[in-house]
Amino acid sequence: MPEKQRIAVVGAGAIGCVVGGLLHRAGEDVTLIGKKEQAEAINRYGLRIKRAEDELNIDVKAATELDFSPHIVLLAVKSQDVKDACLAIKGPAKDSVTVAMQNGLRGDEEAADVLGEENVMGCVVFFSASYLEPGTVNYTKEGSLIVGSPYGHHEKARQAGDLLSRIMKTVVTENIKGARYTKLLLNVMGNSIDAMTGKALAECSADTAVRRIAALVIKESLEVIERSGGRPASLPGMPVSVLKPAIKLPLPVTAFLLKPLLKDETQESSTLQSIKRGRPVETGYLNGEIVRMAEENNMEAPVNSRVMEIIGEVSQSKNFVSTSELAGRFKEFF
Repeated sequence: MPEKQRIAVVGAGAIGCVVGGLLHRAGEDVTLIGKKEQAEAINRYGLRIKRAEDELNIDVKAATELDFSPHIVLLAVKSQDVKDACLAIKGPAKDSVTVAMQNGLRGDEEAADVLGEENVMGCVVFFSASYLEPGTVNYTKEGSLIVGSPYGHHEKARQAGDLLSRIMKTVVTENIKGARYTKLLLNVMGNSIDAMTGKALAECSADTAVRRIAALVIKESLEVIERSGGRPASLPGMPVSVLKPAIKLPLPVTAFLLKPLLKDETQESSTLQSIKRGRPVETGYLNGEIVRMAEENNMEAPVNSRVMEIIGEVSQSKNFVSTSELAGRFKEFF
């Protein structure tokens, strides 16, 4: 590969804009591919990334479709949009390394079905960002990335990791599936609580009943993953040797231990952002993944099924559930 690679970020939402914008600022040749209003705003005014300490204004290119052959594609669309996005770029990206940056477990596989296993790397995103308005995103806390090949092409994963390490801490792993399992545990809990209540996790952290619901979700999810043969792996700053025993403690204890974790999360989840913007949610790839695994292995996942039911209602009505009402909806599981 040449020293300066052409990079296409397919999915110029919050995550894609942060990664693509920072890479362009670091000297890489980046084009953001996104919706028309987003592309027009970025081309006209530049990309604005608001951070806790400052605001970056980045003169990066944007377009609505991929019309060149990139060396690397950073695929940052929502989980439910992976297949369509890969079909749309299949021609120009047929020889590209594509890094799938979705939540859930299926993004790598769905991308590989279209683009080929040898070309698809997986990436676990371990930071939060939010869309504010066309051309502007919020990135309040520095995060990290985990990159790996689900299909054994580790040299390509290292190349992708070297690129991404230019903008934030990036770990290259040979067990990307394990990292995805652990991120899924965090997503099924965090994305569900704030999506049901409309409140950031930090705001919910003081409520004992809500913490118990969060504990119920993560407990059931870990049990389903492990009984299905999944093996979660450590994430930066979150060793699985500590996380798993904490999840398996009695419900009140796990709920108590979750308090500092929830209190530290002030950013709205991607699911809550989607609800507020009237966009489809990816709950089917998060809590729905747990329900699917349970069904495939002759188990039940009633807590995650209830979460999906409530988020479905909230998505349709835009009426969030109060914490007291939420406690009533899960009382039978306490």
